[in-house]
Amino acid sequence: MHKNMNINIRLATSDDYEAIAKLSVATWQESYQSVFPSDLLDSLSWKQRALDRKTFFNDPQRNSLVAELEQRLVGFGDFGPARTEENISDIDSSFAELYAIYMLDKYKGHGIGKLIFSEIQKHLTKQGFKNLIVWTLANNDLAIKFYQNIGFNKTTWHKQTKVGDIYYTEIALFKFNE
Repeated sequence: MHKNMNINIRLATSDDYEAIAKLSVATWQESYQSVFPSDLLDSLSWKQRALDRKTFFNDPQRNSLVAELEQRLVGFGDFGPARTEENISDIDSSFAELYAIYMLDKYKGHGIGKLIFSEIQKHLTKQGFKNLIVWTLANNDLAIKFYQNIGFNKTTWHKQTKVGDIYYTEIALFKFNE
């Protein structure tokens, strides 16, 4: 991590939902310029994401951690029980899911994502989860490399996800802690 950065990683609260929603839109617009059509990225609404965040925070099994720098959110990670997927029966109650880790481009490469992930692992271990799954876009090489660097392994499992009017392929990566 950069020497001059004093990063605080903490559990998000319901008071953070608007800031996380704004951060979510900004990180999508930065990270997915070469993936999603620009009109889709331009149409993202932090107000809609804020509504989604309220729903997220109302689920007691799901959590977010935020990374703060000088009282400003620069990244976040969402996690909770693994969602079940059709045709993938190997996912059981020992699996948690890393729903996302997002970071503003300016702060990528400074170890903040690894700090967020480390804290997420601590929370999930306390909750009794032994294994972890993450889904990412199959062509998101940067994310795949990040997840592999923190101990995830690619699988052959994939699914189709619709974003806007286009279907994209996501792949699963696993991290076994047993």
